Amino acid sequence: MAVPRGSAGAGAAAAPAAGGARAAARGRGPAARRAAAGGAPAEDAFGEDPYDVLGLTEASEAEAVTRAYKAKRAQAHDDAARERVEQAHNAILMSQLSRRVADGAEEDVAFADRTPAVSWAPKYAPLEERDLMIGAAVLVGCNYLIKTSPNPGTYFLVAVAWYFYNLRKKIAGFIRSASDSKEDEREADGERTKRAIVVMAMFAGAGYALYTYGLPLLPKSVLVNLRPFVGKSPYSLLYSIVSLCAAVAACFFR
Repeated sequence: MAVPRGSAGAGAAAAPAAGGARAAARGRGPAARRAAAGGAPAEDAFGEDPYDVLGLTEASEAEAVTRAYKAKRAQAHDDAARERVEQAHNAILMSQLSRRVADGAEEDVAFADRTPAVSWAPKYAPLEERDLMIGAAVLVGCNYLIKTSPNPGTYFLVAVAWYFYNLRKKIAGFIRSASDSKEDEREADGERTKRAIVVMAMFAGAGYALYTYGLPLLPKSVLVNLRPFVGKSPYSLLYSIVSLCAAVAACFFR
């Protein structure tokens, strides 16, 4: 039996629309990417701001988006709430994809939705000039006390603690809580502390390795020039090198 031309046209138009809706619901289908490339607005099906739904801002990184999505989905008490979280998450992903395909996008924007190959690797994040000057002053002051004091370990711990505190403070600006709830705040706080420990341990370990394995490889003429940094304690040079690495971590990385 012949099918009316109008009905065939309507069916053909409805099929791509349905396919696009299903792909958009999944958030990573081809239709979602095409919609994102066309500049689809970052709004979910309810017309809300998806960043508000997940408790984020447009500056949130991909890791923060994923963490907030998982937290909100776990808190959802029924299918409607879960669907709302799902669509908000999909809308944010589509928005990020739209920015990625836009001309002239910066690298951190273009790959905002990609998980880094090494998630624990330090990321370059320098402090402002004023804070860099303060960090340098703390390093100079503590290293002077490390060299001249009979108990340099005390000032070494002070320096490392100060740099760790400021590193964690900087990281807090990048790892935000998914919501204002105490549970989410505790989770975010733990992530900040863990990240600060990893970064600081990597740089401190590099300083210890440099002292243990690198210095013996240097020519004697170079080692002679390091004598002014050797204080009353045999560990003063080690403390100076590790505190320098801790300063680099806090001032230039996160």
